[in-house]
Amino acid sequence: MADTYDFPEDLLKAQQELHRVRHELSALYGRLPQYTDGWRDEDHMNVRTLLDRDLELAVFVSTHAFWDSLEGPARVSARMVLKHVNDGQDGDGTKG
Repeated sequence: MADTYDFPEDLLKAQQELHRVRHELSALYGRLPQYTDGWRDEDHMNVRTLLDRDLELAVFVSTHAFWDSLEGPARVSARMVLKHVNDGQDGDGTKG
């Protein structure tokens, strides 16, 4: 049986948004020309906005105070559980 953790709501929401942002960024990259010199100014702006948000969320999730409540293997296990909290959901966080 997999371990369960009582993640704080703000941490869950941040992880879910991180999944959504990464899904959106991946989809955007898939639509854009391979080389950035083929991108419009709007494309550069959209990518930059998503990358900035990705970084902000990744830092929030990885430095959340919740991690201080766990040690060693339990911290690693909890992080893996949190990373997969959206498995089986679409990029927008809904069941697919």
